[in-house]
Amino acid sequence: MDKSEAHTSRVISRTLAVLRALNAYNGSKVGELHRSTGISRPALYRFLQCLEHEGYIVRDDRGGYRLTHLVRALSDGFRQEDSVAHFAFAELQALQRRVLWPTGFGVFANHAIYLRETTRRISPLVIDEASLGARIPLLRSSMGLAYLAFCPQQERDEILAALAKSCSPDDALANSPKQVEALLEQTRGDGYGSRNSGLVPETGSIAVPVHLEGRVIGTVCITFFASVLTPASAAARYLQDLKRTASAIEAAAGISAAAGSGGS
Repeated sequence: MDKSEAHTSRVISRTLAVLRALNAYNGSKVGELHRSTGISRPALYRFLQCLEHEGYIVRDDRGGYRLTHLVRALSDGFRQEDSVAHFAFAELQALQRRVLWPTGFGVFANHAIYLRETTRRISPLVIDEASLGARIPLLRSSMGLAYLAFCPQQERDEILAALAKSCSPDDALANSPKQVEALLEQTRGDGYGSRNSGLVPETGSIAVPVHLEGRVIGTVCITFFASVLTPASAAARYLQDLKRTASAIEAAAGISAAAGSGGS
């Protein structure tokens, strides 16, 4: 291992030590982290600044540092969403047979939605080329809006704060809090997230959240030609089917979660 590799390895190791310390004593201050990790204060400030910038921690009013929901994506929370995607595909197929349009299931990670399952490859209506693993911006997509509108308030605040620091044009709206709140209020009132052209000019989409144990673990969407349907007309035809699909995925995920915990 050369000097550069050794330095990188040391940085990663010490960053993980900070995360482990916060996992053990969430809300620790710098002095407490210094004593528990043995890392110097100047180095700790650098690691904490980096973790805060990436959205993995926040600083509270008393000067302590707390882990955010994003840390779940590094451990069992992410594996749980993997298993939910497995259950989702059968339900997406059933939904597509009823509505014909392509359907999809996405999960939140790293300040965006990632497409985990889709029926595009088997749909009789090929309308775009979105593939598994595609990164979908939160504020410009029906799936992203469905996630943000219905996730817990604390999680939403943390996500929007991180998006406001982003340099991506797709996240620019996060710097207009009143507009964002109006958009999310409309989404909650409608009962679904919507996109009318915009991100992909030829298509529109509607999406609803999938819940488990008080949090949003994914979103389900239908995508259609914008020249054929508006989000409102799509919702009038398909929203109940979309909600039934989300409920079916929730039920399957709940059974799996109970089995995995031994029913406790």
